[in-house]
Amino acid sequence: MSQTVLIVARSELQRKELREAFHSYGFVTWETEDNDEALNLAATLTLTVVLIDLDTSIDGLELCKKIRQGPNNWLPVILLSSDNDELTCTLGLELGADDFVLKPYRIKELVARIKAILRRSELTSNGKAESDFLETDSFMRNGNLMLDPRNYALYKDNQLMELTQKEFELIYYLFLHKGRIVDRLELLNALSNDSHTLNDRIIDVFISRLRQKIEPTRKSPRYIRTVRGKGYLFIDQEKASS
Repeated sequence: MSQTVLIVARSELQRKELREAFHSYGFVTWETEDNDEALNLAATLTLTVVLIDLDTSIDGLELCKKIRQGPNNWLPVILLSSDNDELTCTLGLELGADDFVLKPYRIKELVARIKAILRRSELTSNGKAESDFLETDSFMRNGNLMLDPRNYALYKDNQLMELTQKEFELIYYLFLHKGRIVDRLELLNALSNDSHTLNDRIIDVFISRLRQKIEPTRKSPRYIRTVRGKGYLFIDQEKASS
């Protein structure tokens, strides 16, 4: 099945450039400059990703928020902007965007990042269980969590978790450094590409979202512990139980 991109931008030139670029990579594209039409298309079409250009009068952040509140709230959303304003980037990610891409960008890089997001999205929509990957040696475990980096997948109690790209990058780094305190700046540097535009306090937002998804209770975290003045500790469950 063809992968379908919805391009939301006021600029006709921007839509044309993206349309031609994605067609060259075999994507099907839909386009609109209107938020209401974008929401309608997101609700009715079989889309694989939504690209929202923030460089116009269109309220792209509000559109991102409404998509996350709509029936297809799993739909991957990528924000495009030439403004590296930290507040805009942080707010976009807080509202649930899967990625924030700064212009100018190389279309090859943008497509690669989209494909990585789509790969995780396809795993989620297909409802694959842990047993599908037990024959591989690529996964990592910590307590009731299992991470399969080759397939961009995180499981809790054998159930696939829905993560954005940045959330996955963060939990993967924590898995790689479990049992060691890592500070916010180190975690920020572990995020891909445009993370230099972010303040390290965005890490607190991502940690909070991860805790909502993996912790039995947020008041007494089992996996991610805050170490005051230091950073975060991804607790090694095997050592904690011994």
